[in-house]
Amino acid sequence: MRRSFYQSGARALFSVAALGATGTLLAGVANASVTPPVFNAPGIPQAGFPDFSNSNNVYLVFGQIGGITKSIGGYTAPSGDYILAAAGTGGVFNANSKTQYGIGNDVFAMYAEFNSKGQFLSGGETIFGCSLPGSSCSLFKIQNLYTVSFDKYAVSTSTVGLGFDTVASTASGWAAQFQKTNESLYLYSSALASLDNALKAGKGIPTTFTATVSEFTTVPLPGVAWLLGPGLAGLFAVARRRRGSSPEALAA
Repeated sequence: MRRSFYQSGARALFSVAALGATGTLLAGVANASVTPPVFNAPGIPQAGFPDFSNSNNVYLVFGQIGGITKSIGGYTAPSGDYILAAAGTGGVFNANSKTQYGIGNDVFAMYAEFNSKGQFLSGGETIFGCSLPGSSCSLFKIQNLYTVSFDKYAVSTSTVGLGFDTVASTASGWAAQFQKTNESLYLYSSALASLDNALKAGKGIPTTFTATVSEFTTVPLPGVAWLLGPGLAGLFAVARRRRGSSPEALAA
């Protein structure tokens, strides 16, 4: 019941984030140079290509669950647990170190639940975006690009952030058709240092915490399979115009 309860919460989070994605973006390709951050999170795969990413535009909220005296949907949340939730828009798909695709009306959302000692309990993420080619996209043309559950997390001691292990067997959406192994989601920012240290120590965990962070989700598509995938053309319309080299420029 724990997982289904919070999956419902994640869907609600996505709905809220989607309402904020009012821009119309071209899903375009550009030659850009991208270097994945180097993370040192024990047991979590290193970030790499291909991947979905958002640069410094993901809003993160962390807080403690208060005591719930009545059941919600058949589930009563234990008092003292913590929930981390993050959502953002304007992401890109990095095919490799030099090629990026802007995602029309990208919506990224994730959640993770921890107990009172900072131990991971459950979590997952979802990435939605435009599903049809063309010069523009709207909220009525988005579909699931990647949705997956987590089975563990670790604190990174190099680039400051949290890493989550994505479970390949739970993946769905466009990218899932290629995934064979577990990969990673990283949320990172120097602002996360205090939260990272508290979770790692299992004490001094804040009851409330907010930050703006970056996100990096590796999707292990083998070789050049992403080029051959039948769904790619329907997801990323190649608008033959060059834009800025940064993820921010592509998302503008």
